[in-house]
Amino acid sequence: MLETLRRTRAAGIRTKGLLMMAHPTESEDSLEETIAFLRTAPLDLVQITKFTPYPGTPSYATVREHGRFVEDWERMNAMHWVFVPHGLSPEILERAFRRAYGPRAGGVRRARVLTAAGPPASPRGDVAALVPAYDAAATVGAVVAGARLHCATVLVVDDGSADATAAVAAAAGAEVVRHAANRGKGAALGTGLRALAARGIARALTLDADGQHLPDEIPRLLAASDATPAAIVVGERRKTGHAIKRANRFGNWLSDRLLRALAGRRLPDTQSGFRVYPVAATLALGTRGLRYDFETEVLLLAARVGMPLVGVPVRVHYPPIAERVSHFRPWRDTLRIVATVVRVLVAAPGR
Repeated sequence: MLETLRRTRAAGIRTKGLLMMAHPTESEDSLEETIAFLRTAPLDLVQITKFTPYPGTPSYATVREHGRFVEDWERMNAMHWVFVPHGLSPEILERAFRRAYGPRAGGVRRARVLTAAGPPASPRGDVAALVPAYDAAATVGAVVAGARLHCATVLVVDDGSADATAAVAAAAGAEVVRHAANRGKGAALGTGLRALAARGIARALTLDADGQHLPDEIPRLLAASDATPAAIVVGERRKTGHAIKRANRFGNWLSDRLLRALAGRRLPDTQSGFRVYPVAATLALGTRGLRYDFETEVLLLAARVGMPLVGVPVRVHYPPIAERVSHFRPWRDTLRIVATVVRVLVAAPGR
């Protein structure tokens, strides 16, 4: 690696090091290795972040097995030692952090300290997070907390849950609207979009209540939406390396292939619920799907009227298959999606 860095700089290309301290497997030996590397590496800039297990990330659920985690939302911004691995202390970590930014050997100029990476200093008020939820008491609190790092308003639509979903969401800082009985994911999204429209909020970031969508990926979707505010932005799930039930995989494959063929154009991940919607324009499409077919129908109708559709690759979190809770019924919901596609096509102008 050092030789690659030297050749890169020799070619006139600036080099930057991005490192993290206090990850779950950190030790005094690994800290010394990091410092030794920085003392000799030909880097123009160095940025070191402090490991922070944000809600919704894979590390969040198990991090306490590896050290002491103080879940202080005001300090969870990758600039404080909220997590300290076993065998270390905040004092040891801070000394190593300061030494890592110290003078370096080899005549290479001292690295400039950059602001540590993390969530925005102030959550955005121009985009609201919208979370449809059904029997999600075990996960919705962490989802709300993660979304609040990026959006000042988080609206949870409790779709007739039998558990404490509404109470947990409210305790985590969300505004909650509740359906008296289960009406479906599409109905919950419609309720939420209309509520946001009534408040004059122009865009809605939607994410599932099961923790599949990672808060760290939210800025990627918002950046794409900022670049094209009139577009529906869809987080295209990176599934490589994840174990997915065969029936679910087939249902997703069938939906994607069928829709792309019928729409005559490539559509972004048609079953991803991680999206940014322009609220008024989406409501104007007049969708009728009340369950998982909503997310398919809205893309077809948007494509028909020429609304931009933008796909953004995103990482997702899939727990082991045995631990997953999903309300998607592969055969029933896939057939419902096919029926919705047929209905949309039959109603198309000129048919």
